Amino acid sequence: MPTESTTWYGDTPWPTATPGRGLNPFGERDYRYVEDRIYEHELVYALGEFRTTTGNVDHDVRSAQAALLAEWKDDQPALLERFDRDRDGRIDLTEWEDARAAALRTVQEREAGAPSQPAQNVLCCPEGGQLFLLAALPPGDLVKRYRRRAMWAFGGFLGGVCALGWLLQRGFMP
Repeated sequence: MPTESTTWYGDTPWPTATPGRGLNPFGERDYRYVEDRIYEHELVYALGEFRTTTGNVDHDVRSAQAALLAEWKDDQPALLERFDRDRDGRIDLTEWEDARAAALRTVQEREAGAPSQPAQNVLCCPEGGQLFLLAALPPGDLVKRYRRRAMWAFGGFLGGVCALGWLLQRGFMP
């Protein structure tokens, strides 16, 4: 729920001009554009699932290790020269474990030298049908707005029940 909303109309699926500029007032107005805005320094009220993620995840290390090993495998002569200790022309299990350990060390050194990615905070819709709300209104105003909507809905329900009763009564009476 934003504090400010602008609605305008146009004749293309995506707006080609800003609100009030360059739109033909006599042309077809098949599309409605709605722009909701919450400004940078406004206080927000939020309900939802808050997550913090960082770029340093363990499965990224494993996938980087696998990619580096695949790169080394492409250059077989260099791989044999570096890890074939008994010089029999093939990499056995212990030599392959050495190659894996070397690849892991290389990836970890690269990550240690790379700048760390900042944590990213995300507010998202929670799983399990729980509430999600992002509003630039104070909680008291939200309560008033939803209470008013609930009263209108309840009034509409009562009106519908009365109308249904009246219609049923008129339909069965001779």
